[in-house]
Amino acid sequence: MENLRLNRKALRFLTQVAAGQSTLRYHLFRVGLAEGPECTMCTLEPETSLHFLGVCKALSSLRYEVLGGHTLSAEELEKLPSSHTRKIHC
Repeated sequence: MENLRLNRKALRFLTQVAAGQSTLRYHLFRVGLAEGPECTMCTLEPETSLHFLGVCKALSSLRYEVLGGHTLSAEELEKLPSSHTRKIHC
């Protein structure tokens, strides 16, 4: 995870996800803009920041490519370089 390199658009999205202020279904459901909180990729769990960034099986390969692991715990996500993320809100 030391070599994390993201363009501005990806960095902005990652920061929004980490802050819990994104277009993920869980957040949209909480503010009344989605019918349910289920993940749009796997439909197995609510699409929270932790689910999206750390455990969604549908994003496993991309997560490995970008963040260096197929699954990442909240603790591992919090260890990402501070210039790239804030505290992960689940």
